[in-house]
Amino acid sequence: MGATGCGDNVLENRQPRQTPSPSLPLAENVQEPPEAFFVPDGDDIPDVINRFVKNPDNPDELIYIPGDEGGAVVWISRDQYGYAIKFSDLDGGSARVLARTSYRPANLMGDGLSVFWSAYARSDVYAYDWDTKQVENIHSLGNIVTAMTMDDSFIYVGTADGAITLGDRGAGSTLALTTAGGIPNHLVRQGDSVLWTTASDGNAGGSLFDYNLEKDLTTEMLGGFFFDTGFEADSAGIYWADTRERAIMMVDRIGGEPVAMAEGQYGLTAVTSDRFYMYFATASDQQVKAVAKEGGSVIPLGDGAADVIDLVITDDARLFLIDLDFIYFVEL
Repeated sequence: MGATGCGDNVLENRQPRQTPSPSLPLAENVQEPPEAFFVPDGDDIPDVINRFVKNPDNPDELIYIPGDEGGAVVWISRDQYGYAIKFSDLDGGSARVLARTSYRPANLMGDGLSVFWSAYARSDVYAYDWDTKQVENIHSLGNIVTAMTMDDSFIYVGTADGAITLGDRGAGSTLALTTAGGIPNHLVRQGDSVLWTTASDGNAGGSLFDYNLEKDLTTEMLGGFFFDTGFEADSAGIYWADTRERAIMMVDRIGGEPVAMAEGQYGLTAVTSDRFYMYFATASDQQVKAVAKEGGSVIPLGDGAADVIDLVITDDARLFLIDLDFIYFVEL
């Protein structure tokens, strides 16, 4: 494990982009999760997966956009007309087209101001503005985009050459932050850092990196694990579904030895989290489950959804999941 950097604050002279209020209302600050975010015990454990949208058209990724009026879920699809970004209000259930694109979208992310995505095996980043309802090619990185994340001011892009780049949320400038070995496959913005994992290299697994924006310092935190289904991070820890270990894993945010939170989980396909729980899907038994970040038994939440592609948590304490046939939700 190692660390590199020169000690400068790369964000010191960069200012957030000012963007008008979106047509989709968004609370400026995400509220503290309600008590309903705690998964209930005993007889109150939910065991029903509810259908929300039928036939999401060959979906690939699912995200949640918070909003004052309930927000929306947004996903990538391919229908008879080509590739599209689609969405549905949480109180609606009908699918609507947000944008169509000539290239297969990837790395979907967004908020109440914009929705961002890259193009599969290409170097471009696109943005859809909820207010103007226009799509714009905002950045061309010069190498294939493999992962993205964002905060209120910037987007962060990983490319196939191992570079992590900061970019404006609209068309504008980019800034190379760091380069590490391996191909980034997932990025998360947490605290003062951009965290990312690299794709597994055969049986060798991938690595977990931390780039501190304040210190301009890159540290390799872990190596030899399988982060292919994605990872989650908060101020206490970093969590992921390891397909080789067949376990939900965690490591302290400051580093150390990783530990298994939930073992014997075969066919892990998706993972997400809130403040208190990790949620994950297993293809072997077609179940969605939870485990407390502080430890404890695995809690079954529902079964019957095959080949879950993605999971998201909403502010109204619902866990949304998507497979090839439906978008579902579980009341927590």
